Amino acid sequence: PDRVEEDRVLTTTSVGGARQASNALLPEHRLIEIAHREHARALGVHGAPLHAEVETHHAGIAQYEFGHVERVAAAEAIEAVEDGLVLAGSWRKGVSLADCWTCGREAADRVVAGLPAVRLQSVN
Repeated sequence: PDRVEEDRVLTTTSVGGARQASNALLPEHRLIEIAHREHARALGVHGAPLHAEVETHHAGIAQYEFGHVERVAAAEAIEAVEDGLVLAGSWRKGVSLADCWTCGREAADRVVAGLPAVRLQSVN
């Protein structure tokens, strides 16, 4: 309700991606046409958009490639034998901001858990 009037519909559409990366090179009006055509097909929307904006990300979300699962397993095996080594990143648990945040927090927790206990002494 805070982003669009009650009788309107707001959509966000991604065009291109890893499989159609060349679409990012299309002019804005073509990207809007593609999005409108897909909305008509998928959602039954037939009216022209009242407003459209294009934001292009040529190197957007990272894509996992063939063999990724094996690479993650190899990293985990190295962590298991290298005391104190903790690896984190978008490659590990997901590429979204929330996934990266969670992975970083989990890595920090593992680092802290592996630290020797510190005995605090009061200073008088």
